[in-house]
Amino acid sequence: EARRYLEQVSGKRSLETIFELSEAFLDDCRGRLKPNSVHAYESVLKHAPDIPLHEADKSLVKTAHEIKAYKAMFNWAIREEITDRNPFFHMKVSFGKRDRVLSIEELKKVWAYDAPPYSDIVKLLILTGQRVGQFKNFDMDWYSDRKIVFPPEVMKMGRTQQIPTTPLIRKYLGNFKQHNWDRYKKRMDEATGVKDYILHDLRRSFATIHAEIG
Repeated sequence: EARRYLEQVSGKRSLETIFELSEAFLDDCRGRLKPNSVHAYESVLKHAPDIPLHEADKSLVKTAHEIKAYKAMFNWAIREEITDRNPFFHMKVSFGKRDRVLSIEELKKVWAYDAPPYSDIVKLLILTGQRVGQFKNFDMDWYSDRKIVFPPEVMKMGRTQQIPTTPLIRKYLGNFKQHNWDRYKKRMDEATGVKDYILHDLRRSFATIHAEIG
């Protein structure tokens, strides 16, 4: 009762565990960030431990994505006056440079995988060379007159982009909603035997193959 009274008087939230903090942080993110940014945080913070905030330390993170998510969450918590420390503040985020390009034979195997709607999105990535974030929440309202107009909120640079379509591209267009892509990607990898790549590598493969074609 005393804690709730102090919250009402001070106007500050009282979040006692990392899990509670992650829930509040993600709720805030959904109202101000792009869907792909929210998904990136959600994929990491859904595993947030239910331990006291003061026990947060560097041992909770290993990958660059984890460092980025936890650092952002605790910076937000400081701004919201939920805590006064960020144990991840001095940790550097380094994603490295990927150079994976799928071979034609690998792309054929990935293309043959048929499990809509996920496989439809994968085919669109192969056909267009666009980013995953542009298709994983695709709205058919973006398509008209044989063109796709991607709105700024799904574009990396925050600018509208327009691309032409072919009959094959139009065959796989649909209203897509965010799903657990990690789970579907694992299923596809097991079925096709093509592994050790991420969906963004399809964009690099598209650029490489078309550069070779000229």
